[in-house]
Order: sequence, then structure tokens, then C-alpha cells
Amino acid sequence: MPDEAWRVLRAIDTAFGDVLQINAETRAALQSYYLQAMEGTDPIGFVDIGWVGNIQRLFCNSLPDATARDRIVGLYLGQLPSCTFNEARGIRMNSFLTRGRYREPVQKALHKGGLELLEFAMTADHGTTTSLTQDAAGKISPVLETPSQEEAEYARKAVKVQDGMERFLDEHAYLLDHFDLATLAAPHWGLPLLELIESPTPEQIDALASLTHSDALGTNAERLPLVTRLSGWKRYSPSHRRSARETSYWKSAFDHLLHRR
Repeated sequence: MPDEAWRVLRAIDTAFGDVLQINAETRAALQSYYLQAMEGTDPIGFVDIGWVGNIQRLFCNSLPDATARDRIVGLYLGQLPSCTFNEARGIRMNSFLTRGRYREPVQKALHKGGLELLEFAMTADHGTTTSLTQDAAGKISPVLETPSQEEAEYARKAVKVQDGMERFLDEHAYLLDHFDLATLAAPHWGLPLLELIESPTPEQIDALASLTHSDALGTNAERLPLVTRLSGWKRYSPSHRRSARETSYWKSAFDHLLHRR
């Protein structure tokens, strides 16, 4: 209500200082861990799946040496157009899939479900980092949460995909004896991913459409299906179809399922 707006503003104003204090304390606690990882003078590759470099920027901003960001280069599978915000602030990034003539079609595919499918394929088989611990020798290690049953099942499915990825690498490792890395590191390898996103087969849809995705970390995060399914009369309701398609991450799979008899 408009007449209650002052209460909201007061709550935000009150919480603002607390948030800043908590952030400062958290940054100080993480700084030693970051500095341990930054030991040495060589350039450091910050490896992540993507997409705009926010984690890399926060990592750099947590370091006491402002020039340390010059030693850090982000190595990503893909970058979204909004990454220019961080690049303009000196964050250095390179991506594998979104380069040259592949940049625009891959970025479009990422927005149609590719992002969620890749994050599934790259899922780690452990929980989110909740805190840090330090042993007697001074080595700092992350403390991982215990994943929920749903998160654990999601990770088990991802491990099956990763087993297939490893077999693919093993089968093609012989190419390293005939070509240099610069030749092999081409976005062309990502074409099957584009085909999966844009024109999935019925078998691929059946295997992947029921997967869920969350934009937040932690076991309490809400997970939404990649494809919102419709049944009964809702399949023929334009408003329900529009709403379901909008909430579906994987648009092409939704379209195929909607027209399947």
C-alpha cells in the first residue's frame, strides 16, 4: 500500500548497514582462502561454466591487491551478451563456444535452454560450500553442505552424462597426436549442442525434459522443470500454453511435447 511505503523504506535502510557489515565480514573470512589460491606470480585461469563473469568480479574485488585482477583470466564455456558490463570494469574473460561466427547462434541457444542443459551436464557431485576450515598447517579447505535427496539424484544423473563425456574425450584423444590445441579448440564442437537445443529427438526429450533447474544455490532453492508439461484441456487453452512456454527453460522441447499425440 502507498501509505505503508515509508515502512518498507525504513526496513531497507535499517537492513542496508547490516548487509554491508555481513558482506565485509564474509569477505575478510574468504580473503585468506583466495590469497592461498593466488600464491605465485603466474597468470591464473578462473575456470567456470559461464556466463557473465559476476563470480570472477566478486573474487577479484575480494582481493586486497587491486592489480591482482590483471593476473586472472576467466575461462568459460560460454558468455552472454551482458558480460560486457564486467568486461568494461576490467574483468578479462575468454569463452570456448561463443566466439567468432558462433557467438550469436550459441548465445541465442543458451537463452532457449542451453544454459540449463549445460549446467546440468557440468553439475558437481557434491553440495554447495557453506564455510571454510583451516588445519594446523594453515591450509584452508571448503566445508560442503549435505545435498538434499533431490539434489543428490540430480547429481547422479549428471555423473552419467559426464561418464559419456569422458568416453568421448578418450575416443578422440588420438587427435592430439596430429593437431595442435589451437586447431582443435574450435567452437565447431558445439554444433551437436545447438542441434539438441533447437531440434531435440523424442528420445532426448524423454530423457531430459523432466530435469529441474534452480537459479539459486543451496538445498532450499526452488527447482523448476526444464519443460512445464500441460495435460487435459489446458493443452488447448492459449493462455495456459503461453504461460507454460514462458516458464519452460527449454522452449523447443516444450513445443515438441505440446504437439505430440
